[in-house]
Amino acid sequence: MENKNQSAQRETERVHIMDFLRRIDFPPDRAAFVDAPDAVVSVGGRLIGVEHCELTEESFAATERNIGTFEDTLSRELASLGFDQSFSLGLGLDPGASLFRKLSQVNTRARKLARFIYDQVSTLTVGKPVTIGGLTLERCGFSELTHITLTLSQRTVSDGSPQVIMNPAFSGPGTASARDAVRSKERHVQAYREKWQLDEIWLLLVTGASWLQATNSLMTQWLQLSSKFDAVYLLDVRSNALQRLDAPKRHT
Repeated sequence: MENKNQSAQRETERVHIMDFLRRIDFPPDRAAFVDAPDAVVSVGGRLIGVEHCELTEESFAATERNIGTFEDTLSRELASLGFDQSFSLGLGLDPGASLFRKLSQVNTRARKLARFIYDQVSTLTVGKPVTIGGLTLERCGFSELTHITLTLSQRTVSDGSPQVIMNPAFSGPGTASARDAVRSKERHVQAYREKWQLDEIWLLLVTGASWLQATNSLMTQWLQLSSKFDAVYLLDVRSNALQRLDAPKRHT
């Protein structure tokens, strides 16, 4: 029996694959969402397997929990310094920064940042956000941050926590991430063909569904791959772009 995470993942695969087939104007006669590959579709008597792969950057996934802790600690520290819900803080950060790999450093840095923000309060005017850029932050010892934006709203109540909004920077290895995913998945191509007697097997790479998927279609727009798959596509849900990454094969 599938757990909730497995069910959610299968539903994500189904949504992405059906969206992809719609985009290439390839409505299947039948579609079965199975395992290895993730879908088998029948079109005009031909069986085509579709393998789904999300381009999650492992270096970012390794820091996700600590980034969440950074946000929680910072919010508590700001509240302890007297900030309430009339204050909001937006942060841009580098999720691959080494700082976010060590929990003890994360908590120390959050407390230091709260004090730094407290020192900026005198520059704030209600309704006029102040943004501090990466160069200034780096000089002040916050090289993991790309910017912070401080906003003070009209105070209506005396309680409530300040708002902290994290915006991890979207950067990643790009073409390397896509290449690695193709190489990892194509090891199973022959087994997929034999298992389902497939006429073709395609790979659908998906990115942009979360900040952990930092590769984008601008990085891969000139990428051309050779592969054991009959076709390799990249769907960037952030920019709503679909690209074919392999050199199309000629079929006789």
